[in-house]
Amino acid sequence: MTSLIERWSAVRATPARALDGRLTDLYLGLVVLSVPVFLAVRAVLPDRYQGDARTIQRVAQGTFVPVDDTSFLYVGRLYAWLGLADAPVTAGALGVVAGLAVVGLAVRHARGRVTPAGVVLLGLTVLLTCVYLGQFSKDVWVLPVVVVVLLARPSWRGELGLVLAAAAYAATLRNYWFLVIAVYLALRVTAGRSGRRRWVLAVVAGTVVGATIVMPAVLGADLQSIRGDINDSRGEVGDVASIITSPQIGGGPAVDAVENVLTVGELVAPVPLALLGSPVYLAFAVGIGLIWAAVASATFVGPRRLLAGVPPPRDPVTTTALRAALLLIAYLTVLSFFEPDYGSYVRHLTPVLPLVLALALTRRSLAFRPADGPHDPPTRTPDRTTEESPWV
Repeated sequence: MTSLIERWSAVRATPARALDGRLTDLYLGLVVLSVPVFLAVRAVLPDRYQGDARTIQRVAQGTFVPVDDTSFLYVGRLYAWLGLADAPVTAGALGVVAGLAVVGLAVRHARGRVTPAGVVLLGLTVLLTCVYLGQFSKDVWVLPVVVVVLLARPSWRGELGLVLAAAAYAATLRNYWFLVIAVYLALRVTAGRSGRRRWVLAVVAGTVVGATIVMPAVLGADLQSIRGDINDSRGEVGDVASIITSPQIGGGPAVDAVENVLTVGELVAPVPLALLGSPVYLAFAVGIGLIWAAVASATFVGPRRLLAGVPPPRDPVTTTALRAALLLIAYLTVLSFFEPDYGSYVRHLTPVLPLVLALALTRRSLAFRPADGPHDPPTRTPDRTTEESPWV
């Protein structure tokens, strides 16, 4: 106990610039601030952002039985089993607490400073947690998968645990997570083993092109039509003003494949959303861009990038960061197939934002600048395959 107190005192004594502050202090401050934010969100959030929550509550109360969507059935029954069918505020509060706890887990290694971009990223994470996890939600149940990514050991057992956690979510709530697992494993055995960035582009482009060719035979419609049908079936539910549409540059399977690859780019840099003319949409476009800029700067760019052209070290911190980066890229790839609008897209991104924070923090991306010294993450060198991390 004495040793822990001494270590914590040493951390608190770490010099910090007035502009940046300490990440741990910022996190705790945002946790306190999340209480009024959560209550304010519940008071002012438009109905179009609560369509799924109302459906889940009706299932939990036993007043509605979805025939064609077992995911609503399972999650509704889960809330009923927890005794929350008639307690939307309690259910929302538990979702926010769970989300903020996982954020705390993601930044648990924080020592030193956070940049202004990091302040925005962490604040955005807390805000979106209050908005999208502070209600009856299918997305809150992604958090166990995120926890496994953050805690799993750097061994095949840790990899198996991640896959099993994601498969459990896929089998019960969102079947497309089986595709996420497949793309993640493809990235893991290529880019994850070699450390070469071109494998990420090859796997993502290959997956999108393959889906463009295979989906019409499997589902009877191309990807653009599937997304359009989802939007048509939703009517006025959801943020239909921010509908995601693939660029139209021609016809034919080859052109369709190019259009679908460009759609992935629109999810990373949502220029169409920014051009809608609304300050709210512009703010969300900037936030989405910041999220993927943090991922890119930690994974592909700079001297401490994860994919540096050599096999990544197998220490716990690097392995966690690598799993987080590749799972985020796999998730983005699959979301580009079906995501109907940017509102749904941001909602689905919310539970995995702790992975963005963990990745950005450990790799010194644009969002974070941990202090040099005994808590600095290990530096990669081409002639080393394993390193012992001082962070563990």
